[in-house]
Order: sequence, then structure tokens, then C-alpha cells
Amino acid sequence: MGGPSIATEGEQPCLRPRAPRVAVVVLSYNNSADTAASLRSLLSQRYSHQSVMLLDNGSTDGSVAELRAQFPGLTIRSVSPNRGFAGGANAGIQASLQDRPDYVLLVSNDTVADEEMVAELVSAGERYPEVGLVAPAIYYHDAPHRLWSAGARSRQVVPFPRDLRAKDLRGDVELVDFVTGCAVLLRPQLVERVGLFDERYRQYYEDNDLCQRVRAAGIGIACATRARLLHKVGLTLRRKPARLRYLQTVGRIRYYGEHVHGWQRALVAVWLVWQVVRSTLVALRRGEWSSVAALAEGLRDGLGELRRRRPNGVDVHQFRQRDQSQ
Repeated sequence: MGGPSIATEGEQPCLRPRAPRVAVVVLSYNNSADTAASLRSLLSQRYSHQSVMLLDNGSTDGSVAELRAQFPGLTIRSVSPNRGFAGGANAGIQASLQDRPDYVLLVSNDTVADEEMVAELVSAGERYPEVGLVAPAIYYHDAPHRLWSAGARSRQVVPFPRDLRAKDLRGDVELVDFVTGCAVLLRPQLVERVGLFDERYRQYYEDNDLCQRVRAAGIGIACATRARLLHKVGLTLRRKPARLRYLQTVGRIRYYGEHVHGWQRALVAVWLVWQVVRSTLVALRRGEWSSVAALAEGLRDGLGELRRRRPNGVDVHQFRQRDQSQ
């Protein structure tokens, strides 16, 4: 299904007396080598009106000390224990907002940014003030010309979004319905209106859930296709496959249980069962018995939570209240 490109609609850019200030938050957990590579790419950006902060999400391998030695002037904040992706991202965003930036850029530590990425993201944000979330075009680190994610668009009938492909990127900025939390530029005003990531998700589907709330508030989401980022896809999953399979299964059930209604719920139920069966067969073939058990536990816990869930789904106001109290 095609979608609109907003790069040529002739919108008037935001007029500021100065260049927008960007607070970059790199979210890390262990693995100092990949984190250092990500930091170097962000500290080498051609966009000069930025600050970079590392938010360490409960690392246990001594990587914080290593990174302090490698980057002596870098601002490093830590949370402990690990709060999952959603909790760590929220902590980083909240800390960065204390300096009142014009934008916050959240970036995972298993990425490497093109030197023009921040400039391209800010350019898109300034040209289209109705857009609250802007993501770069993300490519595989091991195959830099192969697109991994440029956002996704909703389908008219089925509740499963369609990822944009390389041939879909016709403009400098593409209007989408979903972007990944791997790297995303957001406006502080968006946090005030819709809150932060829902920390119940921890690792998977927290970005889809946020995008649903952003769209429900009438705020746009876009991919700046000239902003390039390389992602070491699957790096985290390979290190803790069982734990992440569990979180993925629970998050998937939670997300579709809260955001899909009517006859589409039957379609989702069939799809969810197929996803668990397929993942289980793959794990069995690889001899990953812990992942098989994790998938079964995720299915049990996800369905159990779904039965206990309040009918109105996510209460955004509770996140806003909690954020303001911290």
C-alpha cells in the first residue's frame, strides 16, 4: 500500500532566532566496544548544536568505567538495576529534558550514525512542525546498502503494518505510522501531550505503543530518508535469546490485545499462535531449549495479563503523572 510523502508539500519551516539545540541520549547496556563506536559517530556529527549523554542501563561488565576513560568529557548517567529498553529510554529522556532542548534524539548503542544524520533529522523536524517523531533510515551494519527500517504504514484491512521498502522512499521525508525506537528524534512537547514509553513493555513493542498514542493525539510521524544510521541487527537477541523471546512474546500479546478490537482480534489470535509455533520450531531446530521454555512462559503470562487487563487499555495520564513526580 502506498503512502503520502510530505517532502514536497510546501510546508513553511519553523523560524527560530538560533539553531535548534539537540540533546542526544545514547542508551547502553554492557558492551563498551559497540557503545564507544556509537558515541564516536555521534560526537563526530557535523551538526554542532548538540550535546551527547550516555544513559547506562544497569551495566554489570565494567563498561561504564571503560567509557569514562575513553570519553573523559562525556556526561554519563546510570540507572540500576536494568530497567529494560523502555525504562532506560524514559530515564534518559527525562534527564535530557532538564536542559530544555528543542529536540531529544534517542539512539541505541548498537548503531553507528552517518555524520549528517542529526542535521538531516533536525531539518525534517523544522520543515514539518506537525511531526513529533522523526526517525532516520536505518540500514544493516553488515550490509550498509540494505534497508532495515524506514518506518511502517498501517494497512486498511489487517492490523499488521507494512514496513517501507527501499523503493517506497520517494521523498526526503516520508510520512509513516510507526517508527522503531532504535533511533528517533522527538519534540519535548510530545512528552507533555502523550507521555513516555510504557515501561510494562520493557524491550519489545514499546515503540509501536508510543506511535499509536502519538497518532491518536493527532501528531505526525516521519522518516527522514537522507538521515542514515547503521544498525547491528540482532546483537542483543543473540546475547540473551531466551529472555528476549519471552519479552517479545509478552509484549506482542499486550500490544495487540490493547490496540486491536472487533473482528480483527480473531485474526490476531491466529497470527499470534503462528508466531509462537514458528519461533518454537526454530528454537527446537537449533537446540535452544531455554528459548522453547521462554516462549511457552511468554504465551502463558501474556494471555494471563490480557485476561486481567482493564477494558480501556493504557491510561496515558498515569504515565504523565509518574513522569512529573520523578
